[in-house]
Amino acid sequence: MAVKKRTYKKHTKKDKEWNKQFKEDMIKKGFIEPDKKPLNRKKFIEETKELWEKKDTEYLYYIHFLTAVSYMIGKREGHKFRVSPEAVGAAKILRIILRLADFHKGLKDRGETQYKIGDEYDFVKDIIEM
Repeated sequence: MAVKKRTYKKHTKKDKEWNKQFKEDMIKKGFIEPDKKPLNRKKFIEETKELWEKKDTEYLYYIHFLTAVSYMIGKREGHKFRVSPEAVGAAKILRIILRLADFHKGLKDRGETQYKIGDEYDFVKDIIEM
C-alpha cells in the first residue's frame, strides 16, 4: 500500500503578515533575538589579517590567542549542545599548531635548518581537509 504524500497549503498574505507581526512582537518583548545581519566572511578575514599584522609584538597576544581559542572550542549550538562549526575550526587550529611543532621538532632532530613550505603544508594538510 502506497503512502499518500501529504500536501500543504501555501501561506496566504494574511498569514504571512500575522507571522511577521508575531515575530516583531516577540522580538520587542525579548523572547527572541532579532535576525543577525549575515557576516561578509571575506571582508571579515581581510580586516582581521590587517589588524593582526598591525599589532605590537607583545607576547600577551599569544596568551590572549590561546584564551580566545579555548572560548571558541567551548562554543555550543542550540538546546542539544551540538558542537558548532566554529568550535571545530578552533580545534583544527590547535591541532595544526601541535602538528607544526612536531614538524619543526623533527627538522631540529635531523639537524635540518631549511625546509619547503610545501613540505610543511603537506604535514598538516590532513587536518585542514577534515
